[in-house]
Amino acid sequence: MPAIPRPFIAAGVAVVGTSAIALSPVVVPPPPILAAPTVQLAASTDWTEVFAKASENATALLDTWREAPAPILQQIAANLRTYLTELPDLPGIAAQIQANLQNALAAPLAPDPSTLDTTHRTFYELLPAIMQLPGVPDLLQLSISPTGEQLLAFSTTALSGVLLGMAGPVLGPLVVLASSLEAIRTDLGAATPDVAGAMSTLAGIPAAMTDAFLNGGQHVDLTALAKAFGPAIGVSFPDGVEVGIALGGLFSPGGSIFNALDFAYDNDLLGVLHIHVPLATGTPVGPIGAMMEFARTIAKAIGWQAPRGAAAARSASVTSVAAANEVPRSVVNSATPTVTAPLAASSARGRYVNAGKVIRDGASSVPTDLAAKRTTGGKHRADTVASSASAKATNSTAGQGRHARSAR
Repeated sequence: MPAIPRPFIAAGVAVVGTSAIALSPVVVPPPPILAAPTVQLAASTDWTEVFAKASENATALLDTWREAPAPILQQIAANLRTYLTELPDLPGIAAQIQANLQNALAAPLAPDPSTLDTTHRTFYELLPAIMQLPGVPDLLQLSISPTGEQLLAFSTTALSGVLLGMAGPVLGPLVVLASSLEAIRTDLGAATPDVAGAMSTLAGIPAAMTDAFLNGGQHVDLTALAKAFGPAIGVSFPDGVEVGIALGGLFSPGGSIFNALDFAYDNDLLGVLHIHVPLATGTPVGPIGAMMEFARTIAKAIGWQAPRGAAAARSASVTSVAAANEVPRSVVNSATPTVTAPLAASSARGRYVNAGKVIRDGASSVPTDLAAKRTTGGKHRADTVASSASAKATNSTAGQGRHARSAR
């Protein structure tokens, strides 16, 4: 049997994985994908829109906090009431207290797939299955060491979201600043300098940096970093796999590192066909939302249950397929045909901030994009529609039941 080149195998796996995710049941079809221009910085320099979005995200966080202002203390009080009803069974009460304490201490480092949306959860659950298939990991050049498995599990925890959430408001504005300065340099260094464009970009930097600090949404390509440092922890990816991460702002929702990752497959197959398959788009994580998520994780470990409203919103968020077209990737100046396979339309409204960067290599120049996309925090539009549709369906069923009883 003739050997199949590895790029074709990896591309086939990427296409099959995309098809499996795309065929997953979706509650509400997401809105159309927003196309991003080559250079567009003015979209995030509207002060009114920046603060309006910050107000919307802050309101969403406040609503989440009001559902359970102090879940750990609430559950401790509930457990104490339970212990009082069990008196005088002191050994049984002591055993429960010990178990709850152990669960609370283990919760921060325990894998938590509930922080993942449908797409990221699918990837997280498929990885162990792929690694157990004989010969497949070697064929795909995929390896994950025990240390890598531990880091992968930790990346799903709410504690990882706290770490990323703390870094987002700091790194996001710096990414926007670097992107804007590079765009200005490109405009002024062109054969025909675009002074007006450079001045417009310069004037928009304060608002764009404020937007990144408050609302986040900048997607940074980590592919080169992952390839450089991945082998040090025993993790390697197939050729063509791209990895990025979404940075959150001060008012972005909670989550985890794994749920903030971008995935795509981009490769030239034997120099004949250029294929780009978007796989998943990360959700930005903010410090305030991450701390609330972390507190709820510990509270759940000692018996707390999320309010019904929060559970319904979380269910709607998990059942919606995340967009998968925003992974930052270089625009290759090549004559090979290009095939792009979008997974699904974006379930979150977003605005892009793209700054073109030119890297000169001999007589040729290859423009690359340092992309920064701002997505909304809190609940997605699709999630809200899904929750509304679910509520209407419940009311309709209840109404039919009442009519039936009346008829009897």
